[in-house]
This record gives sequence, C-alpha cells and structure tokens, in this order.
Amino acid sequence: MAYRRRADHEKLKVWKNWIDQNRLHLESIGLPLTIYQDMDHWEDFLENGHLHWHIDGPSFDVKDLTMDSIKLLYNFLERNYLEQPPTLLQMLRMRLGKNEII
Repeated sequence: MAYRRRADHEKLKVWKNWIDQNRLHLESIGLPLTIYQDMDHWEDFLENGHLHWHIDGPSFDVKDLTMDSIKLLYNFLERNYLEQPPTLLQMLRMRLGKNEII
C-alpha cells in the first residue's frame, strides 16, 4: 500500500511540474482550465476530444475551438506526445487533412 501511495505521489508531482511548464501555452491555445484542472480531465480530453461525461465544469468539445486554435493544439500535442500519440491527435490530423500514418 505504501508503494502505491508513493507512486501516486510521484505521478502527481510529475503532473504538477508538467502543468507548471505548459499552463501558459494551454491558455494561449484557448483551452479552458476545466480541461487541465487535473490529470483525469486532461487524459479524458486526450482520449475523447471533449469532457461530456464530467459534470464538474462547463461542457467543452475540441470542436468549440477556432481553426487557428486547433492548429496550435495539434502542434502542441505533436511536440509533447510524439512517442505515444493520443486519440485526439489523430482526430486533429484528420480534421486538418494531415492523414499521414506515424
């Protein structure tokens, strides 16, 4: 049990550091705080492109972004998730007409 708590603590620490480093960029893309308020929301957004199942904030869908913001988000995800691209990155590739397979 102590191992799990330590692992959870380490994962949370990594998450907080990542957010500290990327918050301004996420804001500049136009993503609401709801998307990255915690790791669960962020991972759900990366998997689905929306937060329709979360009732603790405003509903948000990647389709709500402008095309310029979608391009910024695409570039951000490509830089940060090159090794394990999330489902959202593939959705954005299709939307932007970048259908190349990695």
